[in-house]
Amino acid sequence: MASAPAQPTVTVAIAAFNSAEFIASSIASALRQTLTDIEVIVVDDCSSDDTVAIARAIAEQDARVRIERLSINQGPAAARNTALEMARGQWFAVLDSDDLYAPDRLQRLLAIAEARGADIVADNMVVFADDPGDSTHHHLSQPFVGRWIEPDDYFAQTRMFGGGLDYGYLKPMLRLDRLRAAGLRYDETLRIGEDDDLIARMLLEGMRYWLDPSPTYCYRRHAGSISFRLSSTNARALARSAAQLVAAHSQARFAPALRRRHRAFIRALAFVEFIDDLKRRQWRTALVRALTNPAMLPLLRMPLRGRLDRVLASLSSGRSSTPMLR
Repeated sequence: MASAPAQPTVTVAIAAFNSAEFIASSIASALRQTLTDIEVIVVDDCSSDDTVAIARAIAEQDARVRIERLSINQGPAAARNTALEMARGQWFAVLDSDDLYAPDRLQRLLAIAEARGADIVADNMVVFADDPGDSTHHHLSQPFVGRWIEPDDYFAQTRMFGGGLDYGYLKPMLRLDRLRAAGLRYDETLRIGEDDDLIARMLLEGMRYWLDPSPTYCYRRHAGSISFRLSSTNARALARSAAQLVAAHSQARFAPALRRRHRAFIRALAFVEFIDDLKRRQWRTALVRALTNPAMLPLLRMPLRGRLDRVLASLSSGRSSTPMLR
């Protein structure tokens, strides 16, 4: 049985909810790191499946794994805040319960962060899927070299449906003492976008963010991925959070970028509510919303394009005589 380090260098936080299908492989990818001086905190968000039993069985074999269970379902932000409170590491790294780390990820990020003097360090993502019809690709598809991410750049690239590089999807490793000194935590009112919101607030506190091109975080895209559940409630919470940043930093040099980011969330909210109107056959309400929020109309291309892509994928799979191997 592997022993727990007295003071781990990195705390890996896994927020889990009904993750029995993937949790074992996720924990294993953390425990297989070339950097062994770690702890893995699994915070179960009131799962109804075997998630906790599977995690506890692993913890019995490796003392680096610690388990905490929330009494009611509160969302990933609350689960990560619980891990933050429990963390003993110098660095805090998030691993979603259905994702994986490359074996040298933490060691690589730690070396980069220490060499650069970064407070936040992230890498590119390999996006993969269980559906054999889906291809594997890198989240940041444009070739780039390692670089500092400045607030203006971050806010410009993380506007919802803005066509940017979507830095907000990345899973940075965070310097824990800086996070605690600033009194920052995840916003528990957010069910999606909580990582992006926290990084935005760290940047606004003057923390330094280095982005490395190595694709060592493996993001599993599947139907149950919470990142793709943009409801009107979630969109409204994101818009509210963005508005708070605008209000708190209205005189900062990057305030225009924050305002554009907020407008993107407002546009996304109008779009989601418009789609909800159509689903409920509330034609008059949908028309009024479209006339009062014309900026969201170009977003209608997305569901149409998505439907076309699904039809083409179906036709392609129908022509294939040999199934793709997983």
